[in-house]
Amino acid sequence: MIGSTVGHYDIVRKIGGGGMGVVYLARDTRLDRPVALKFVRTPSDPGGARQLLREARAASALNHPGICTVHEVGESGSDAYIVMEYVEGETLSDRMAARPFSPDDVIAIGAQVAAALVHAHSRGVVHRDLKSANIVFGAENRVKVLDFGLSRRMTVVADDVTRPPETLMEAGVIAGTLAYMSPEVLRGGTADERADLWALAVTLFEMCASRRPFKGATPFEMSAAILGSEPLPLPPHVPAPLGALVTRALSKDPGARFPTAAAFRGALDAAARGHGNRAREEGLRTVVVLPFENLSGDDTQEFFADGMTEAITAAIARLGSIRVISRTSAMHLKRQRPPLPEIARLLNADAVVEGSVMRAGNRVRVAAQLVDARADEHLWAQTYDRDLTDILDLQDDVARAIVNGIQPRLATPGPEGQGPTVLQGAAHRAVHADAYVEYLRGRHAWARRTTGALRQAIACYERAIDLDPTYARAYSGIAECYGVLGFFGAIAPRNAYGPAKAAARRALQLDPSAASAHIVLGYVASHYRWELGAAAKAFEEGLRLEPDDLNGRHWYALLLTSRGERDAAVEQMRLAIELDPLATIARTAHGLVLYFFGEFDAAAAECRDALDLSPEYAPAQWILGKSLLGQGDAAGALEFLQPLLEGSPWTGVLGDYGRALGECGRREDARAVLERLRATATRSYVRPYDVALVHMGLHEHNTALEQLEKAFEDGGNWLNYVHLDPAFAGLKDHPRFASMLRRLAEMGNTPA
Repeated sequence: MIGSTVGHYDIVRKIGGGGMGVVYLARDTRLDRPVALKFVRTPSDPGGARQLLREARAASALNHPGICTVHEVGESGSDAYIVMEYVEGETLSDRMAARPFSPDDVIAIGAQVAAALVHAHSRGVVHRDLKSANIVFGAENRVKVLDFGLSRRMTVVADDVTRPPETLMEAGVIAGTLAYMSPEVLRGGTADERADLWALAVTLFEMCASRRPFKGATPFEMSAAILGSEPLPLPPHVPAPLGALVTRALSKDPGARFPTAAAFRGALDAAARGHGNRAREEGLRTVVVLPFENLSGDDTQEFFADGMTEAITAAIARLGSIRVISRTSAMHLKRQRPPLPEIARLLNADAVVEGSVMRAGNRVRVAAQLVDARADEHLWAQTYDRDLTDILDLQDDVARAIVNGIQPRLATPGPEGQGPTVLQGAAHRAVHADAYVEYLRGRHAWARRTTGALRQAIACYERAIDLDPTYARAYSGIAECYGVLGFFGAIAPRNAYGPAKAAARRALQLDPSAASAHIVLGYVASHYRWELGAAAKAFEEGLRLEPDDLNGRHWYALLLTSRGERDAAVEQMRLAIELDPLATIARTAHGLVLYFFGEFDAAAAECRDALDLSPEYAPAQWILGKSLLGQGDAAGALEFLQPLLEGSPWTGVLGDYGRALGECGRREDARAVLERLRATATRSYVRPYDVALVHMGLHEHNTALEQLEKAFEDGGNWLNYVHLDPAFAGLKDHPRFASMLRRLAEMGNTPA
């Protein structure tokens, strides 16, 4: 087996084995990365093999930093195989054998595993074989849970893991899966979410006591102890809150345990707060600014409160010593606001800023308070009354006061004990009150990202500039809107590139520290002129000025994607999702990045996560459809793309829809899509790239190439991805396609 090839995986060496099969380290020759290739022996049970593959495919939809990713499943002879992320590190069982754990460590590790269970259970996947040997400490000592949903049979003596093999065998005690099985499973019941929580409780007990809660010299004695005996006592050094939650989770009655993994995690967080004020000792690392309440008594002023939320979020982000959760995630909590500790868990935030805004004419009152959400401890509060002309100074005054309230608690203090400062730029002058109001209206429209809303935002920004021609932020806003309108094909490239570049340059003339202007220059350089060197320089400068700029992070990830830098692009998307854990935009953009690198399962999972947050989010449905096409599921893609045809302004949806029809053999329907695109072109811009997609579905490669060459002459966006786009894989050996790629590469290497 070693040295052989399965699919596009070269087998390197054996790294584990057990009752269910053998695990090898393999090299993915397509993506040049190590993977774990697990063969599952089911020679006498073909139905079992099919069931296992179904379960593995369900598990492949999981995409969480605490879960080992399933990349692919398949069959080789009589065996099923599963291709997984290769996680190199020490198992929890090995670490327990080497040294005891402190209560703080038990809580921290348990919380990470519980977070992985929350993600999996919310997607209908139950682990069913959770144990210390299936928990690995990977990069930066972060926990990874292996083999989600892959164990459908009880294995009594030998555990089955991905890497490394099971080593925990106590003399006279049966080791392995049986020791972690809940009473209801031993009685023949189904292993559900509560059985996973029992197994996690057994694991926490092991960490606390260096032994398992139930003993038995034989499988029968072990089963009897689990079914009828109380757990062994925990050592006296275990804090009462931790001991209480472990005991509750080991209740014989499933209904007496924690109802969900989220509740279990919440109990662990509460135990952490009750044990030595550990949260306070760790310091503050992340803050979220919750949507400010509109106290004006006028619903039409909601945009003003939202604008204040965004402005204060951005001002705090300039601190640099603390991570600031993006405004879009915070806005999910605008209507229904859970208790602050729950918000802290949901957004992985340590501190929360909340407040209110009341505007009356050209006067504004802002009240804000800062709370350590983990300890539910009030840190600072202040109320400000100002004229709108002083609004920019007001925002920075609030941000600076918040920073000063945070600074003594920072996990990473400033250099040489100096307090952090909020950066000030040329914009700190009196602002025209009505111009500022129009700017906020524009930001409110921009956040919706529809074609109509983007055009509305441009109109607001233009009115702001009419009132104040030196308003740099309004010029940056115009540049962003034109850039995105062109990206989605709502306007012709020349009508996007020129106005976007001109507006961004004007913003920088007025304020060289305008980070968003640098970022949008990078965006248009990469998408409309394919000047990747110049784009990289612009992105890097913008992110230096505003490290927490969400658009900057995922737009930079798209640039890195076009340059083929997969790991760097994924890292930027990871940072973007950390900044915006509830945002649909970041997850959808991550899905697009993964699509271009051929990781269709992971791309689809990101889009499904986005749709969990916002079920009607059209871009996520579109990229999900593209990902299903990449998986070869054209019929499934049609189900997601067809509902978008009437409401979506993007011809990209039509292009992929027509491609899916062609792949399904519905040639006449695909040609009807081409006619629709031609009719649309008589009244608005249609991207040749999208027309080319339909021709690829019809396997009309020469016509598709003609459309791509037309897109090149147009300066069309998306061509910077054409060398990666799986839709055009059939052209890779065509001389005309190779010639166009060379021309794109020459432009992409333009010096900055």
